[in-house]
Amino acid sequence: QLVALHNRGVALMGQFNYDEAYRIFEQVHQALPENLEVQVNWAIASLNRQGAVEEEGNGQPPKAQDPYAHAMGLLQDVLRKDPNHLRALYCLGLLHLHGGRPAEALPLFDQVAAADPTDAYAAYNVGRCYQEAREFEEAVLWFRRALRNDPHLSSTYYSLSQALARLKRSKEAASLLADSERLKNNPCARPFKFVYMRMGPKAEVVALGRREQPPAPTGPPFAEPRPLPLARDALRWRPKGASLTACDVDADGRLDLFAAAALEGGKRSVLLVRTDTGYKPTPHPLADVPDVRAALWGDIDNDGLIDAYLCRAGGNQLWRQSSPGTWEQVDPASGAAGRSLEAEDGALVDIDHDGDLDILVVSRDAGLEMLHNTQDGRFVLADTDVPWFRHNEPAVGLMPADLDGDRDLDLIVVRAKPPHHIYINERNWTWKETIDLGGFRFAECQAVLVADADVDGRPELYALHRGTVTRWQSDDKGNWQSAQLAALEPARAEQRPQLAIADVSGTGRLRLLASTASGWAAIPLDGPPAEGATPVTFQGKARKLHCWLLLHDDPAAGPSVVGLSQGGMQQWGPANRQRFVSLWPSGKHDSNMQLRSNASGVGTRMAVRVGSRWTVVESTRPASGPGQSWQPVSVGMGPAERADFVRFDWSDGIMQTEIGLDAGKLHRVVEENRQTSSCPLVFAWDGSGYAFVTDVLGVGGVGFAVGRGVYAPSRPWERLLLPAGLPAPRGGRLSLKLLQAMEEVCYVDAARLTAYDLPPGWQMVLDERMATAAPEPTGEALFYRTLYRPDAAVGPGGEDALSAVSDVDGVAVEPGSRDRRFVGRTFPWSVELRFAEPLDRRGGRLLLIADGWVEYPYSQTMFAAWQAGAAYESPTLEAQGSDGRWQTVLAGFGYPAGMPRSLAIPLPELPVGTQRLRLTTTMEIYWDRLAIGVAEPCPAARRHELPLLRATLARCGFPRRTMGPQRLPNYDYPRRSPFGDMRHLPGLYTRFGPVEELVQAADNALVVCGAGEEIHMDFAACNTPIEPPWTRRYVLEAEGWCKDMDLYTQHGETVEPLPWDPNRGELRRRDALHASYLTRWESGD
Repeated sequence: QLVALHNRGVALMGQFNYDEAYRIFEQVHQALPENLEVQVNWAIASLNRQGAVEEEGNGQPPKAQDPYAHAMGLLQDVLRKDPNHLRALYCLGLLHLHGGRPAEALPLFDQVAAADPTDAYAAYNVGRCYQEAREFEEAVLWFRRALRNDPHLSSTYYSLSQALARLKRSKEAASLLADSERLKNNPCARPFKFVYMRMGPKAEVVALGRREQPPAPTGPPFAEPRPLPLARDALRWRPKGASLTACDVDADGRLDLFAAAALEGGKRSVLLVRTDTGYKPTPHPLADVPDVRAALWGDIDNDGLIDAYLCRAGGNQLWRQSSPGTWEQVDPASGAAGRSLEAEDGALVDIDHDGDLDILVVSRDAGLEMLHNTQDGRFVLADTDVPWFRHNEPAVGLMPADLDGDRDLDLIVVRAKPPHHIYINERNWTWKETIDLGGFRFAECQAVLVADADVDGRPELYALHRGTVTRWQSDDKGNWQSAQLAALEPARAEQRPQLAIADVSGTGRLRLLASTASGWAAIPLDGPPAEGATPVTFQGKARKLHCWLLLHDDPAAGPSVVGLSQGGMQQWGPANRQRFVSLWPSGKHDSNMQLRSNASGVGTRMAVRVGSRWTVVESTRPASGPGQSWQPVSVGMGPAERADFVRFDWSDGIMQTEIGLDAGKLHRVVEENRQTSSCPLVFAWDGSGYAFVTDVLGVGGVGFAVGRGVYAPSRPWERLLLPAGLPAPRGGRLSLKLLQAMEEVCYVDAARLTAYDLPPGWQMVLDERMATAAPEPTGEALFYRTLYRPDAAVGPGGEDALSAVSDVDGVAVEPGSRDRRFVGRTFPWSVELRFAEPLDRRGGRLLLIADGWVEYPYSQTMFAAWQAGAAYESPTLEAQGSDGRWQTVLAGFGYPAGMPRSLAIPLPELPVGTQRLRLTTTMEIYWDRLAIGVAEPCPAARRHELPLLRATLARCGFPRRTMGPQRLPNYDYPRRSPFGDMRHLPGLYTRFGPVEELVQAADNALVVCGAGEEIHMDFAACNTPIEPPWTRRYVLEAEGWCKDMDLYTQHGETVEPLPWDPNRGELRRRDALHASYLTRWESGD
């Protein structure tokens, strides 16, 4: 029982539940006080607990109550009992190094490295100790040793480059940085960070006891072929030119088969619906369409129902389900048919990464056609700067894949005779054609496939031509080379040459399946190309097999192969395999959520980790075609009962991790509806902890796309009125945190805190908002004593909205009907305010005061809306005068710049007799309070500028995010995880530690911080006490910018270029500060 309890603690550490794991290890240690492994595990849980993040690393031992101190005591006790305990030595070294004591850490790491010469992490940390001591020659030797032991320890590249730079070996240093960048897409790459599972194996907890693993099966991975069980076997097959695809057409959870051009007669296609006993030929509108050569399956309109695109001789057709089971042909006038009359193949992929499936078709008469889905029922034929796009050169195949590792899909177009064409996606409907990939353009090939079988983050290209299988792959320098993998018996003239890739053994190793004269063969890919002999895992033999399909219909046993010959259909079922897990990604959220990735999940990359082994699979196109199935993918688990974790890289560029997926099951994984970019969050000390306030600097977004190649200007400052009572003083200081919880880089130039003391009866707001039209906000403090609330309010559906807009209570007017195609967009809606007395007779300077929040769109959402002609219309304020006419008062004036906050804008003169105001927009804005204030000078108000006492940059992790009704966000600071499925943009960031001189003044000297990092600031509390009924309010004055990793954000792939304001400071001083502070390289997760 103790062993089981202890191992539950190990599992909890893997889920980052350190507090619960700590309590379990403590309990087990009390029962087993002499078990040193338990004691070290307890220490590791302690040093990872959240309280430890406040440790300052100032070279002094941690305080007694600090979790680090507790961990240090446990480890020192272990070493008194066993001076050679490697895990204890290593973890104690980590504590000393992280605490700024490298001289004390060095002998500990050195002892570990001597005892275990293969430990890359120990060697790396020895190098760090020498680097801290400025002994750069020694540091270089140890960093090189670390790389020899583990070339995937990515932090070593930057550390080594820094040491070489210090030795004036700049050419070597630059080469190391380039090597580091090439690892960014490699799932095996691991940066060193002082967080659990990033510090090395010796800093991870270990389980007690060993479980016996079942022996690996022996024998072929496929059974002998059997006839496919058909409910009616009287079908008259004529398979020449046929193609097979799989899809759950009837949405019953089982895969059906569609055989195009497979029967005798006029229509020639058949739908085989899966039943309890086999497959049943079933009448269907798609099977009635004549001259179909291939079917492409996917949810074209993102409504949750699968659709089909039929590549035909005589004109292509798009069929959609208007309701479950009801199929209708889409009007050719929509542009979906394209121009080709002799289509060979196609693909449904989100080629422009705007959240929907586009249509690609290759044909002998029209070449390549790229039909962009505008999400409004139209399909626009791409008109690009690449000349070949406008030519009608015959094409017979295509393969979309990310060839250059920049998260978007590139495209290979295969011609019957070379040269083939390779297009690199530059986004914004822009392409460039590469000259070659190691000779591929001019190689003869009949089928092409792209995969990352060796899991190095760089794709390989596989081609089949007359039995010869060739692989092209790039080296560390980006140079492509080819090698022959196999020489098979060439397929016959009437056969379709095909390639597919999958794990067919349950080991996590991918195999390439290729057509042969006698059927198909499975070829191993995890060794060097054979000379002479062709290694084949399995030969699927059948008489005159015309086409075949990898069918992923068994989550436990993995894929089978279904083939079609003159004699009918047969199936090679799984045999002699280890465990599998089945993954089916979907970008569809529930009906109330808007989409970012296509609902079919096409284009999702999945990296599966089991023990120390990785397997990478994709849903884009795991087979060469013709046709495109919609089915799950299978990945072998070996003897493991579950995958440690699976990292999903969705087609919108977002990363998501799923932990502990059980083997033997089908896991339908839906993209999380989480916010992926935001400006930094603000937390304020409330007397007992750090309370979430809102976000800031949303107006300073850099490179935010608003159309094709058009970017919104940024305003590098914001004034934020903090809620009453925040921050609460403690010990003569006021504490705030700016925390970057999203996949963004934040550039903070300055932060100031001011206090306003208001006499009785007075309140204040700020002239602030995300301005989309004049007048520009000033950030000025506006004082008022009189506030007019509406006597009635009417929501977008005619409902009573008075209670929603009367008070700041987190209950807002429900926006109008959402446009589910685009995040943050609605159809036009209004809220009307009615006042008892005419506002124009009130006198004074009137203000519109609004509290609320907004659901922000993203750059790629804006691009998608641009191509659909769907505008995001900022709120417009109208007034109705006594004549009954509505007049525009402020056109498109702006909105709350992010999460809950107040805005105020001075109003121009209102029409005579105004008693009604109306706010109209197509944005998803949640109006919490709407009122009219009367601004007045307040000479008695006192303003205090509060000195900055301390500012520290640190890694803090990711506060738990919850979403309340009406998308009201909240963040729980004490409940933080070290990981958050967020990546760092590659580049230099500010080193951790004090940053006061960077945030004291707005001078372009920036604190550059990334995901999971915070700037903690302490300001001096005001010396003047406040006595009721006076009140005190605080304003955070923030200067800076932020930038996300959206695929359409300008320069969204790197930290640079650093933003700057020409009106701030001298560049010489900025550059000197940046040289001193911008010394930390980060990239990826």
